[in-house]
Amino acid sequence: LDTFLSGGLRQGHIYELCGASSSGKSSICLSISTNIALNSKSIVHYVDTKNDFSSTRIQMILDENKINNE
Repeated sequence: LDTFLSGGLRQGHIYELCGASSSGKSSICLSISTNIALNSKSIVHYVDTKNDFSSTRIQMILDENKINNE
């Protein structure tokens, strides 16, 4: 992803991810959002157009990376 985007996602930009149903779009978006929020201490705006945001999935990502819920 970093190579494809010439260095990765850039702060202050808006990204849209498109793809077929069940192709992992939500999972990658949640993983990227969590990673950015934790590593850069930045605010991440996650726009959910389907109203299916999963706080449970965010917690799973945190647990997989052994990050305390603080």
